[in-house]
This record gives sequence, structure tokens and C-alpha cells, in this order.
Amino acid sequence: MFKKGNENVTDEEYLILLEHFEKSSYLEIAYELKEEFRDIFMLDSKKEAIEAFQCWCKRVKDNNIKEFKKVINTVNNWYEQIFNYFDKKLTNGPKNLIYLLKT
Repeated sequence: MFKKGNENVTDEEYLILLEHFEKSSYLEIAYELKEEFRDIFMLDSKKEAIEAFQCWCKRVKDNNIKEFKKVINTVNNWYEQIFNYFDKKLTNGPKNLIYLLKT
């Protein structure tokens, strides 16, 4: 359930998440950051996404969530390629490859 996006968490799972969050604020912040990272890729423009990513990085650093530092490094290493996604909202994933082949 921690891997699921908020939109896919059942009511029962949500209650379980809340129980875990009561025991660990670190876990709650990490979960929120995971969801915020996903939300970046739902934004409409590259500019918005870059700004959101920069804010997200600051939150990671401010909260000292070391598990996300590798994510930041990876995104920074592939920055241009990752944020080019917002130019056409296409990836090299199978669904997008099929779309490209049909057009």
C-alpha cells in the first residue's frame, strides 16, 4: 500500500497508513514526498514541473530524507531527458511506443 498512489489506496488501507504515520512522522513525510514527486509529472508545463521539482528537492533536504537523495541525483543526471517529457508528454514506455507507431 505504500507503493500505491493515493488514488488507489482503499479506505481500509488508508486507515492502516494513518496508524503507521502516528508511529513515525518520518514515514509520513516520506510518503508525502513520494506522492509529491508523482504529482510533478501530472503538471502541464515543463516550467511548472522544474519549479515543483526544485521545491521538492528542498523539502527532501529540509527533512533529511536520505532515501530520496538518490532520486535527486538520478533526476539531476538525466535532467534534460526527464523534463523533455513535458514537451510532448511522451516517454519511451510501451504504451507511448505503440502510440508513436500508429501515428
